[in-house]
Amino acid sequence: MLRFLGNDTMKKINLPSQEHTVCGERGAFMASSVYDSDFYKDVETKVQDLINKYSKMLSSQTINSPRSIGDSLQDILSDEFQAILGDKCKDFSTSVTRRSLEDLKFTDTEGYTHWVDVKTHNLDTKFSMPNLISVKRLAELYKEDSNYFALLLIDYKVQQGKLEVTKVMFFPIEFLSWESMSIGALGWGQLQITDSNRVKILDQNCREKWIGEFKTNVLRFYRNEMNKIGQRVTYFEAL
Repeated sequence: MLRFLGNDTMKKINLPSQEHTVCGERGAFMASSVYDSDFYKDVETKVQDLINKYSKMLSSQTINSPRSIGDSLQDILSDEFQAILGDKCKDFSTSVTRRSLEDLKFTDTEGYTHWVDVKTHNLDTKFSMPNLISVKRLAELYKEDSNYFALLLIDYKVQQGKLEVTKVMFFPIEFLSWESMSIGALGWGQLQITDSNRVKILDQNCREKWIGEFKTNVLRFYRNEMNKIGQRVTYFEAL
């Protein structure tokens, strides 16, 4: 448990334990077969093919607006993603508010629940640093081994008025290397992709190992923030 000062009150955040077992040993986290096989790679291919098929139907107004493209692609996935999952999917739903944790949500036949955040990225954008999830919400979500926070990253380009999806990546957040992530000073701390043009994936990465790194990085972030606050307090006390 970490304690830190915020305004006039002492706040707490419960984070997953740093202790973890070696993947594959008895008692280690049992991964969903969605990610413990090539199934998630098949999903990537099917999503790319699906969107490229539908992209021909997008209007010129939509093509010229990154936000409209994102909304349109999410609408397509809301209608078609369950079919892509096929027999793996036991239950499926879509987000109804922008404050929801996920854009798509499904429970697989093994009982794991997947909260899927869809991110679209225009390759012509020189720099993009999208927010993913607050560290507190992820810590709460991952208290249950049956929960996954997954990302569906869609890279696209627009040429001569036509949209083409060039790459799709679908994976749980623990597959995302810390070389590609940072924590932003928003609320409790916000996990971010450092640069959407450089995303490093560690396929079938061990969740226990990643959670240990998650805790270490969150604590380091908080200590740095506390040092910054201390410097600011000292500055204003001296005025």
